[in-house]
Amino acid sequence: GNYLQANKEISDRYPMNKYNIQATDNIKFAYENADYVIIAVPTDYNSDAKQLDVNVLYGVLSDAVKYNNNATIIIKSTVPIGCCEKISRLYSLDRLLFVPEFIREENILYDTYNPSRVVVGYNVLCDVNHEYASKYASLIKPLITGTKNIMFMNYNEAEAVKLFSNSYL
Repeated sequence: GNYLQANKEISDRYPMNKYNIQATDNIKFAYENADYVIIAVPTDYNSDAKQLDVNVLYGVLSDAVKYNNNATIIIKSTVPIGCCEKISRLYSLDRLLFVPEFIREENILYDTYNPSRVVVGYNVLCDVNHEYASKYASLIKPLITGTKNIMFMNYNEAEAVKLFSNSYL
């Protein structure tokens, strides 16, 4: 079925005839010309391993980098502290941002456009990475009607903010 038409709030905001929204199962087509790759995948807690399972995240990230190593990659999934630094080193990425989402399942669209906070985690030791973080913030700022306060911080701080928020809210 057509998800955008099935969800009234989304279909009201994004009429099908106004936007060129596509879905594909062709991985190469999805990534090869993208300026931004936004990764928002489940990272459920693995009680046996006593840690977040980031295997799906790594799989998507590997595909994205394989087909397009020039895109800015934005991770929105909950990750353990230190994950983005590790990913940045492993894949030699200077265009990696951690921008966690703070949304409630029952209010996804509302919370997306009216965020209580916007956190952008980046490699603070890399001037180029800071440029990509600033550019991303300038792109999203006009789209949000909630807070306009965008907080920039290093990867570990941003990951901690997300984990603490999940734990206490």
